[in-house]
Amino acid sequence: MPIGKIEPFNIESQNWDSFIRRVKQFILLNSIDDKLKVATLLTLVGSECYNLICDLCSPAEPETKKFEELVTLVKNHLEPERSEIAERHIFRQRTQQQGESIRVYLHGLKHLAKTCNFGNTLEENLRDQFVSGLYSEEMRSRLFAEKSINYKRAVELATALEAAERHASTACASGGASAGGAGGTGAAAAGGEGGLHRFGSGGARARSAAAPVPMTVTSQRRLCARCGKTGHIAGKCRFKNYTCDACGQKGHLKVMCQGKNELKSAKENKGQYFLNDSDSNDDCNFFNLITSNDGDGPYYANLVVEKVTCKFEIDTGSKISAISKHFYDKHFKHVPIQTKLLCLRSYTGDVIETIGYIVVMVICGSKSAMLKLFIIENGGPPLMGRTWIKKLKIEIVECHNISDSESVAKALRDEFPEVFAEGLGTFKSPVSLHLKVETPVFVKARPLPLALRPRVESELKRLEYEGVIYKVERSEYGTPIVPVLKSNGSIRICGDYKITINPILKDFHYPLPRIEELFATLGGGEQYTKLDLSNAFQQCLLDKKSQPLTAITTHIGTFIYKRVPFGIKCIPENFQKIMEETLSGLPSTAVFADDICVTGKDKTTHLANLRAVLERLKQNGLRINFNKLLAHYDPTLPLVLSVDSSAYGLGAVLAQRYADGSERPVCCASRTLNAAEQNYSQLDKEALAIVFGVRKHHQYLYGRQFILRSDHRPLSYILGPNKGIPVTAASRLQRYAVQLSAYNFKIEFIKSVQNCHADALSRLPLNPTRNRVKCEDSDCSYLNFVQENFPLSFKDIKIETAKDSLLSKIYGYVMFGWPKTSNIETEKAYFNRKENICVDQGCLIWGYRVIIPKSLRLSILKEIHDGHPGIVKMKQIARNYVWWETLDVDIERTVQECVACRSQRSAPAPAPLHSWPWPEEPWARLNLDFLGPFNNKYYLVIVDAYTKWIEVDHVSGTRLFTKKICAFWLT
Repeated sequence: MPIGKIEPFNIESQNWDSFIRRVKQFILLNSIDDKLKVATLLTLVGSECYNLICDLCSPAEPETKKFEELVTLVKNHLEPERSEIAERHIFRQRTQQQGESIRVYLHGLKHLAKTCNFGNTLEENLRDQFVSGLYSEEMRSRLFAEKSINYKRAVELATALEAAERHASTACASGGASAGGAGGTGAAAAGGEGGLHRFGSGGARARSAAAPVPMTVTSQRRLCARCGKTGHIAGKCRFKNYTCDACGQKGHLKVMCQGKNELKSAKENKGQYFLNDSDSNDDCNFFNLITSNDGDGPYYANLVVEKVTCKFEIDTGSKISAISKHFYDKHFKHVPIQTKLLCLRSYTGDVIETIGYIVVMVICGSKSAMLKLFIIENGGPPLMGRTWIKKLKIEIVECHNISDSESVAKALRDEFPEVFAEGLGTFKSPVSLHLKVETPVFVKARPLPLALRPRVESELKRLEYEGVIYKVERSEYGTPIVPVLKSNGSIRICGDYKITINPILKDFHYPLPRIEELFATLGGGEQYTKLDLSNAFQQCLLDKKSQPLTAITTHIGTFIYKRVPFGIKCIPENFQKIMEETLSGLPSTAVFADDICVTGKDKTTHLANLRAVLERLKQNGLRINFNKLLAHYDPTLPLVLSVDSSAYGLGAVLAQRYADGSERPVCCASRTLNAAEQNYSQLDKEALAIVFGVRKHHQYLYGRQFILRSDHRPLSYILGPNKGIPVTAASRLQRYAVQLSAYNFKIEFIKSVQNCHADALSRLPLNPTRNRVKCEDSDCSYLNFVQENFPLSFKDIKIETAKDSLLSKIYGYVMFGWPKTSNIETEKAYFNRKENICVDQGCLIWGYRVIIPKSLRLSILKEIHDGHPGIVKMKQIARNYVWWETLDVDIERTVQECVACRSQRSAPAPAPLHSWPWPEEPWARLNLDFLGPFNNKYYLVIVDAYTKWIEVDHVSGTRLFTKKICAFWLT
């Protein structure tokens, strides 16, 4: 009779290697011969596994195989070779779960480590994952404190800490139960109205203790001096900011109060509650609303429970919902109670037991659910916990009274109408500009697209009417303008001063306030008001001597600014000085450029300070924008702003450069690109990253010189402070250049590998939110403007572009990346312009010109050719709107094929006269021509150039010319 017994192998639940090891032990124990190993294996595996082995061996029989062959065959089928990387990934993901013991957690790690092939590093990897995956933060911190610890020592220490925590929890539960039984009134008070509840699952264990565990001297040292609990120190106690009900002092609970020998009743202060999710003991949960003695009451919700309307107190700190036994008997006695006892404790340690729970239908508005409702013997009013809040999707929204702020703002507007009036204010003292070198700089006006000219002229007339500019016949200084399309379709006139007077202007040195100074000024405030000056710089007049320096050149003449224009580099510091002098002496008032912040220690003081600021602005003729009336680095170090963009995000890092050349970040920012911005060309994306970084860190950069670093070399030439804006630059790029002209910076090119911090930020986007901000360029794109004067809509171009084989391919390059090189002849023209090609509303754009698909080019040529303007004029019109690779050739062919154009074409220039040399002898050169038709006859006339001899012969037609010549010479 064989020794031992092995159950049949279960394919679904058993491990094949473990089963084979048991089979080998069975064979060894019973001294089975090698010839019988196969028979023994096939007998022990059971019918299910035997059928599997037969299928795997087919068409051969299993009995013909060797023992090791059968073992390998089944193993490869049931347990194919696993990826070592995947197995180690699973191992690294294994952590201790809540309530899982150290023993079970360690067993799980060892089981996963078997397939990881750690080899000699098995214990090291087990130690690392064991410690890092512990659920208890305190236990992990304790193991981290060990300087040198091996796997065995880590397991022993963790097991000891787990046992100590378990014993301490048992002692705490026993002590609390004893105190509750002795005190009596403490439990009743905690269960009354407005009392504190503590629910959990440790009631049974607490009741199993026969007597309180004696407290030793060691355990006394581990008690918290604030709350009397174990597992933490007093400095990290969650009750350190609570007020004692016994002595009224802050920093401890009344159970640990040393000033009174007897505890006062818990009912003496019903307004003081506390909120927390859990203690170091996971068996119990504290919960209740935070209410304090300042009069803030709890939140309530009306729910329909089992067809009974009930008023529940909302408690976001509680996991469960509960009612008192009295409330249950009154309304829900028909619902059977299901037994599940929980541990309830007040903060004094008094224990209150639950009766059980009921499952009820709860309706809140349009939502309903079957939920558990726990019952306590001496409970307070109905309490709704997080489970119900989550199931019923209840949102708690705090309402703030803003009508008072709005009414105050309107009252201030009525009190100071001059300050809040529309239009520009006028500061009484003019601003002066000083040059380093008295060298006039005049740059002629740049050519404007024909479609933009009417709008530019209209804007110039408006500025002239409002007294911002005035026209002059001539000027020694002149700056070209850059017209920028605004979102409402109007034009903003900006001067490109970075190529004219900015390099020769003297710097105005005035310290900008440090952030610490601003905080110190605004410290102690209760309410804050932010004031924003309307078109701040233009509220300052220029003196007579400085006005000619700001002259702008346009296609209709030269204009000079009376007021300070945007883009002058020394204005920010000058304006800071003006504002600080204007508001000097006013308390709790901070100013940075055109932003003013006012505060006060209370509402009355705040309003008094605000009125003083408005009065001072009124006296100096300044105005603020009412719509922006709203309720905190070392400035001596050089600033470096690094920016970068990816296909879907922007990144910017502002750093300070120290004397040793090192850089330390001050702040960083990133954002994702919206759908429209993702269609930009790479050049526009990089430029957008620059504008985003500068705008985001405006408070640090404005009025200071800083270094702007980018890994996109073309931008250093396009947006450089000493470079003019290219005439053919797209409107979007022109807007960016104008916005940056107000800042004093130097562009520094950096390799992509050295720009890793900004690059990383641009490649780590957040999940997109539902309410995306509308792209600031979507409404003011050049394509929207062009379509007003365009024979085709962008929808037609979009459809035909998708059908065009070449342009659809270029579209893919723009959206998903260009190849490094292109050997296709038809793509070279686009490849050479790839930096300036982008996608706008499904159409390809080169600069500000729409790329026309092949199917629509004929209609475009007909539209341009309307009126027969000629080749030069057609090319000029086309270059304002459209482009394709053979545009110039197609225009020339269109004009040459047009009969009307050819008929009106100018006569060719007269050719110079050519004189023949005198012949050396007679008959050396003959002059021949036909005469006729004369009386329907033709005559061949031959004249000798030397003797002037004339020969005339009648011919029947010009075709016989060769025969007559030959006859003449032969006769």
